[in-house]
Amino acid sequence: MNDVIAAKLKLLPKTPGVYLMKDKEGTIIYVGKAIALKNRVSQYFNSAGQQLSKTRALVENIEDFDYVLCKSEMEALILETNMIKEYMPRYNILLKDDKHYPYVKIDFGQKYPTIDIVRKVSKDGCKYYGPFLNSSNLSKILDAVYEIYPIRTCKKDIGDKKESRPCLNYQIGRCLGPCAYEVDQQTYMNNVRRVAEFLNGKTDVVVSRLKLKMTKYSSDLEFEKAGEIRDILESISTIIQHQSASVSSLDNRDILGIAKGDNFAIVHLLIMRSGKVVGSYPFKMDLMSESTLADILYAFIMQYYDAQEKVPKEILLPFETESMEAIKGHLAQFASANIHVPVRGEKKQMVLMAMKNAAEDVLKQKKDRNWSSTKGAAMELAEMLNIDGEIYRMECYDISHTKGRDTVGSMVVFTEGKADKKEYRRFKIKDVDGIDDYASMQEIISRRLLRAIEEQSEGIDGKFSQLPDLIVVDGGKGQVSAAKEILERLGFAALPLIGLAEKNEEIFLPESSEPVILPRTSKVLKLLQAIRDEAHRFAITYHRGLRSKTAVMSQLDGIKGVGTVKKQELFKHFKQIEEIKNASVDELTAVNKMDRKTAKNIYEYFRKQDEKNG
Repeated sequence: MNDVIAAKLKLLPKTPGVYLMKDKEGTIIYVGKAIALKNRVSQYFNSAGQQLSKTRALVENIEDFDYVLCKSEMEALILETNMIKEYMPRYNILLKDDKHYPYVKIDFGQKYPTIDIVRKVSKDGCKYYGPFLNSSNLSKILDAVYEIYPIRTCKKDIGDKKESRPCLNYQIGRCLGPCAYEVDQQTYMNNVRRVAEFLNGKTDVVVSRLKLKMTKYSSDLEFEKAGEIRDILESISTIIQHQSASVSSLDNRDILGIAKGDNFAIVHLLIMRSGKVVGSYPFKMDLMSESTLADILYAFIMQYYDAQEKVPKEILLPFETESMEAIKGHLAQFASANIHVPVRGEKKQMVLMAMKNAAEDVLKQKKDRNWSSTKGAAMELAEMLNIDGEIYRMECYDISHTKGRDTVGSMVVFTEGKADKKEYRRFKIKDVDGIDDYASMQEIISRRLLRAIEEQSEGIDGKFSQLPDLIVVDGGKGQVSAAKEILERLGFAALPLIGLAEKNEEIFLPESSEPVILPRTSKVLKLLQAIRDEAHRFAITYHRGLRSKTAVMSQLDGIKGVGTVKKQELFKHFKQIEEIKNASVDELTAVNKMDRKTAKNIYEYFRKQDEKNG
């Protein structure tokens, strides 16, 4: 806590308000509300040692804060919601923009309304229906509905002046042509209302007519057209009546369920209209700090319903959130929704259904994310490199040494985008003296491929017999050129090869002098970084082990009669340097290839060392 924060904390009042935490650049990184500002804001800095890791990370990044006084908790709640939407602070719970869910918009204020598919709900007096899961299916459904209830789809401003001729939609019976004819407005509006009822879940009339149409097409042997109607009926079942659960009440209500992932949560919304669940939608909440399920549910309610033009009469929750009374008061300003937690009966069962859906959504999200980060990324990489088929096996090579000493190499394997540790291999460089990373890279790739040739020629399914679909080297153009040279020399020029340079995360291809630079958020780049970092880790781990062993063995340097062979035999026998130091002359003499004179030299050497060390 710096001096600026300490001074401001002393001046904070014990009144309701909203506080804005800022980082060193002045960026707002968190927005919160409080019934008593002084108590709530002080908690962040007075209990830092007891906080969870991500909350500590927030506090560590706070360099300043501002606050706004409010008259009541409800006013603070509304201001908090608006500020979160405006600033999108990184440590707040954020509802992902649901623009990927389309809505149907009808402006009943027009003389001859159109029906539009939109991505955002606005408080403009229009009626909105949805959200719907799939825009392409929705468009096909509406096209079928327009055949039953003709409505204009054009954007013309229809006034008193009429067009000389109507458009093609009129000719094919898809529009009543109000632009060219004095169409009875009541008739037109009846069609609009029928479409609105359909969007609200009253699909019986449309479904019945489509089924009759499908039967006629089948009778006339027009099976392709019958198939199209069948697909539309299936889409209606999926998109309009996503779940066919019914209850005895005909009320309109929303039912919320929630489940938490690693750094996200899913709020699953069941939309019930006229006693039927007509919509079932998962909403992803980004979590940038430790949050309880109650915190997340509160954030969803405030961010979601504040943007809705139409709020149902009842909202069912799995449990109470913070500031329940303030939330109810806020919703009461523009909707008469009864928001509560059912404890028994069919309403409780509906909440349990929403909770189960949310848990399934989290599992699906994790699976989708894992696939896109592993096998999906590998498939995308294969396409980017114009590799025929998929990249099933990737191998990455790295070199590690200390100023040219104890040089080692690592081979790390990813199968279908995932680390396959049983396939990892390590190499101790034998033929390269001093610092020469290019020659060391060539040696380990050469030894790996020569072993493959040997195993394949002998018909052995050995450790090296399976060749990679892609070779990755840790490094830039120089390492790629060195690897390419050895591949060509051994007859493996066709093996795909790339390099990943760590400094700027640039991808180098053998045939190009300019690197490929992918966005930092790219799944492909993250996959390449993962295998490169793993190869680096594996190489360093092996190198440290050798260096440690070398350092221990060097303690035997200078003892008369102890050469490389005797050192190796001593460690085979005793395992640890301390055991060698404490061994008697007889125990040392028992070591393979050890003579008594040398054993005595070792024994006396360590006794003298002990005397020097006191």
